[in-house]
Amino acid sequence: MIASNCSAIPELVVEGKGGFLCPVGDVDAFAEKINFLAENAELRREMGAFNRARIEDNFTLELMLRKYQELFEETS
Repeated sequence: MIASNCSAIPELVVEGKGGFLCPVGDVDAFAEKINFLAENAELRREMGAFNRARIEDNFTLELMLRKYQELFEETS
């Protein structure tokens, strides 16, 4: 994954493990990272596996529902 380093995106992309963050508007940085990943199939697989595991561990429907329920109970 290659994304801009802005807004909430850095909370989702783990730099170097799950993808790369580039400065907003830095087309050269984006092109460099795209080419780098295009040439590194193993790194693409590793990043994909890392991201999948991270999503399955942190963003399942059950987990999100439980966290929302806890939040609502805390604020009630």
